[in-house]
Amino acid sequence: MWRKFEVEDVEMFIDSLPEAEFAKVKIDYKGRLYNTDDYKAVVKKGSGYLYSIVGNRYVIVQHKEVIKAVEQVIESYNLKPKMRIATVNTKTGVRVFYDVIFEDTKIDGEKLMFGIRVSNSYNGKSSISINGMGIRDVCSNLMVFGTDLMAEWIIHAGKPLDKLIKQILPNTMETLVTIQDVIKAAMKETISPNEILEFVKSLKVSKKMAKRILSYIRTETGVSFEKAMAENIDLNRWGVYNAFTRALTHDTRNLSQETVHELNKRVSKLIAVQTG
Repeated sequence: MWRKFEVEDVEMFIDSLPEAEFAKVKIDYKGRLYNTDDYKAVVKKGSGYLYSIVGNRYVIVQHKEVIKAVEQVIESYNLKPKMRIATVNTKTGVRVFYDVIFEDTKIDGEKLMFGIRVSNSYNGKSSISINGMGIRDVCSNLMVFGTDLMAEWIIHAGKPLDKLIKQILPNTMETLVTIQDVIKAAMKETISPNEILEFVKSLKVSKKMAKRILSYIRTETGVSFEKAMAENIDLNRWGVYNAFTRALTHDTRNLSQETVHELNKRVSKLIAVQTG
């Protein structure tokens, strides 16, 4: 089960994060158990809950270390975040998403907030990552900006976290300013219903989710998808993007937040239009 909440006490939140540790792995071959030095188990400290099986070179980076490093860099730049939001798997704690909002602004009268999303995982697959992100004030729709819009920073274990984040943060903040221009351009652009349909298919989501996304198009653009298809009406690109983010924010109870995160990054391609 995933829980999303505003972080009011950073130190308390950091202390609450689960830690991981290594455990030995044995291989069962024809009913006999053999020790191996080639693999290790990553387990939840204190309970032994299995997170993943990894190679012997894998290095654990604790959630606490990542969030502490982020907060130290924020303090070093004397930044004053407006909000911090955490998304955590409350059952296992395998992955944490940490959103830090630095700015709110209005673009053509619409209030939007921008910041960074930091993620760490014990699943043996995902490294520490930093993405630009945003929240649309109306309906609190989450936006995560993929590589079609800006760089996604990947930090591998063993690297000096604080130094790397100190380099990454200014670059991300600078790019978020250009994202505002991209959004402004998308508000004036259109997209055809056939393009929308093909994009939905490319996401490979369930039929139920695809139907929900398309149903929100009427809410966000004022024109139903069915009417747009029947009459070949091009729809506002920003409105269509909001239909996707609305569904991914509010209708994903049966999806893991890892999946939602990846879908959000892919969906941001919809507003990757030329500016200027």
